[in-house]
Amino acid sequence: MKRLEGQVAFVTGAARGQGRQFALALAKEGADVVVLDLDTPINTVDYELPRANTLKDVAKEIEQLGQRSLAIVGDVTKEEDMSRAVEVIIDKFGKIDILVPNAGIVSYGKVWELDGKTFDKMIDVNLKGTWLTCKFVAPHMIERRSGKIVCISSIYSVHAAPLVSHYTASKHGVLGLVRSMAMELGEYNINVNTIGPTAIDTPMMNNQATFDRMAGGKEGGTREHANKEFEKRQLLPNAGYLPDDACVGALLFLASDDSKFVTGSYIPVDAGFLTF
Repeated sequence: MKRLEGQVAFVTGAARGQGRQFALALAKEGADVVVLDLDTPINTVDYELPRANTLKDVAKEIEQLGQRSLAIVGDVTKEEDMSRAVEVIIDKFGKIDILVPNAGIVSYGKVWELDGKTFDKMIDVNLKGTWLTCKFVAPHMIERRSGKIVCISSIYSVHAAPLVSHYTASKHGVLGLVRSMAMELGEYNINVNTIGPTAIDTPMMNNQATFDRMAGGKEGGTREHANKEFEKRQLLPNAGYLPDDACVGALLFLASDDSKFVTGSYIPVDAGFLTF
């Protein structure tokens, strides 16, 4: 029997990268999966965001695995979008067993050079978006006295680095949010945990802006610069960027009954980065 058979999962930021891998992994374990992502650009980031047809393709992949799916275009920073999304899911599927707030962005700049719009957008997407997603799902889990919430944070939830002060602040916030939610939701048999990956091979990290940052903030950085910088701080050989499915094992553990006594935890998937 599949670990998640008969369950319904909701994954944000699911059109590509880690979100897509999470959605497919949950489906392979027997869950019906609702996927949500944007269909508009964010002008504070230096990489292209996915479009609605990409999200629909993920839903089709889930259906090809024999599971029901639904693609919802929405913005995790907007209360009306997230409230509507949850209403649609409950109406169609009747419940949400597993929630994966995965949507996130990254951008770069020195703390005194960042503008307010860039800082605000980072906090809005990474932290407020996580909170809003949980806010509208939690009442349904409370009513059923059951649920698994697996937020996606970062090594920068417990670590810091230059040129990403706003990203670091947002991800520290996600970890704090998770720990507080675990305390509030535990009595309702709802597990709340977070996964903290290192650099993952997704469009968010595999782009020129990130390469330049990993080359010391100089123009002309390459993927090789980025890999070498991460390899310096990892224990496992030739790790560099981890594949986009690197966190799937941790997710399935936290989404299943294997972790029924685990809550408020932070699981790093970092090839040993945080041991330094």
